[in-house]
Amino acid sequence: MAKTRLGFSAIVLVSTACLFLSFPPALLNAVSYDDHKRYYKIRNLDPEAVDESTRRLFKPVEYSIKAEKGVLDGASVFIVNRDETSATGDRVEHKFYVEIDTLRMVRVDRKMISRDGKLVESREQYYKNHFYEYEPNTFHMEMLPLAAQKMDLNRGAETEFFVIMSPEFVPWGLYLAVDGEETVTVPAGTFECVRIKVKYKKENLPGFFKKMPSFFTDSLLPDIYLWVEKAEPHMMIKMQGKVDGIVAPEKVHELVKVE
Repeated sequence: MAKTRLGFSAIVLVSTACLFLSFPPALLNAVSYDDHKRYYKIRNLDPEAVDESTRRLFKPVEYSIKAEKGVLDGASVFIVNRDETSATGDRVEHKFYVEIDTLRMVRVDRKMISRDGKLVESREQYYKNHFYEYEPNTFHMEMLPLAAQKMDLNRGAETEFFVIMSPEFVPWGLYLAVDGEETVTVPAGTFECVRIKVKYKKENLPGFFKKMPSFFTDSLLPDIYLWVEKAEPHMMIKMQGKVDGIVAPEKVHELVKVE
């Protein structure tokens, strides 16, 4: 089985206190991107399911993603914009700055804006001038729809990536494994896709996981699947799984529109 070590950041929410959860022909040297803006919607797989698993006040039901080239501190970077909206109209805006050559995370900007247009929170997280040396290609969870742009998409291949919790924590090591090919229909249309499974290796997880029996660890890390388009730029078409934790309803993220 092919195995490639790359740095990717994607936070995966697992359960209670666990943050668990962030795409080119095989192994591109840089992210390929286009000028399109992609819109996704989030729904429960079971329409009757009620999500009472979290006290989080902001729960997004849709988001958009667009990548573009820009400049930060005099250096060329990729800027990935992700805007999330809740059912009540509250918004969270992310701006991710990534080095073009290494795909190393440089900075993350985040703003929360209330439904009446008031700024609730604004923060910047710096990863370049940091006391911890991050692996190249380290991405943030909210950039997951771009992840396949640095993967080996050949059948059976596994690509290691890294999960950033925050600037205060060492990243987790997880794997994206190519699970097969599938034709997928979503509101945006029908696409030929590569199906990818998020996999966990106990030795790359935080210490408290290593002390748990394997069967218990496995129960805390539910299956999550991504479907990415076979054609470039290999963007995410669909994601499905208990991305908000094992006690939350199973969620589906689907591409609804491309502009």
